[in-house]
Amino acid sequence: MTVVITLQAAQDGAAIAASVAQRLTGPAVVVPFDTVRRDWVAKPHDAETDERVASQQLKLLTAGYVKAGYHVVVHGHELGSGDTRDDFLRLVRMVPGITALAVGAGVEVPVELALGLQESPEAVAEAVWEALPPHA
Repeated sequence: MTVVITLQAAQDGAAIAASVAQRLTGPAVVVPFDTVRRDWVAKPHDAETDERVASQQLKLLTAGYVKAGYHVVVHGHELGSGDTRDDFLRLVRMVPGITALAVGAGVEVPVELALGLQESPEAVAEAVWEALPPHA
């Protein structure tokens, strides 16, 4: 089974995502959505177009890694803007053999696993591991 996790964290998102990825069994990759959304764009088009293209890139990156047998942990504050996360998770959940989990750490967003602000990256990784089905 391949796992795709979206993570929104109030702080230390990259460290938490790395800890979650390390806890998974098998190869795993961390995709920093805020980097895709902002830093990859040298000269913005407009906010709506930039978000749509970044969302498409997220889907393509994830599909490539999943096809190659990687677990994927996507993190970023901007993941929660618009319908990006919900659209992404809806798409991922349609693929057989993939488990998707939306995680929030210290943020007020609708997620399946909500954790407190004071949780360490290791504690979040353990909580995510416990929330996943066996053999993730």
